[in-house]
Amino acid sequence: MPLTAWCFYDRRLLAPDALDVLTGAHLTRAGAVPRSHVRPGLSVVPLAGSPGFRLSGSAGYESRRVAASTSAALAASPAQDITLDLSSLDHLDVATLADIAHAARRRPSGTPLRLVGAPPALHRMLELFTELGTGLQAVGQ
Repeated sequence: MPLTAWCFYDRRLLAPDALDVLTGAHLTRAGAVPRSHVRPGLSVVPLAGSPGFRLSGSAGYESRRVAASTSAALAASPAQDITLDLSSLDHLDVATLADIAHAARRRPSGTPLRLVGAPPALHRMLELFTELGTGLQAVGQ
């Protein structure tokens, strides 16, 4: 039986050797290139051609402020349809998913926030924490 666990650690507090060991112990999405521990973090860029953002990197404890700012922008957007592209995301913790879900429920248009390229782990989190799925529409993988 496969082992599933949630990891919570602050990459900024780990020595590079220790981080290499931890990173090597994690499964990655098929075809994903492991990110370097030199620049952990979350990058957010606007989508070209449609309202929304692309998240890249790691959405976890060390990027909480970036994730909160992105969630606030999603909640305040007047766009009827808005997309959050997660296809370049290496890691998404449940606290960040909760921020995104809360933003989706606060959207003025009432339309769901479309999540594109959501990794299997996100789909699993939505199965475990069903209340987070309200206001989200995960499409593709």
